[in-house]
Amino acid sequence: MRSIAASLERAPSTISREIRRNGGADGYRANKADQAARQQAHRPKPCTLAQNRELARIVAQKLTLLWSPEQIAQAKLNAVARQLNERPRKTLNYETPAERFSQCVALTS
Repeated sequence: MRSIAASLERAPSTISREIRRNGGADGYRANKADQAARQQAHRPKPCTLAQNRELARIVAQKLTLLWSPEQIAQAKLNAVARQLNERPRKTLNYETPAERFSQCVALTS
């Protein structure tokens, strides 16, 4: 097992875990293990970049400028926060039931 780990440049514990997870020493089949890994990797929803062309364009642009994924994500968060903070505010007039009742009575008089 150590020679396999060395040839794959992985820790022996990683190889051991992979074999144990996929049938053990006697039942391990690389093809079945590969199929299981692909099945587990399926995302439950489509990738955000695949759904949003504008966002994909922005990310690609930032990557060409050598931005890290962390920098891109933070810039996007900052833009969303700025957009939320700059939107027009709506205020609600809070009234107690008694105040509302008084207003209704005054209107009918």
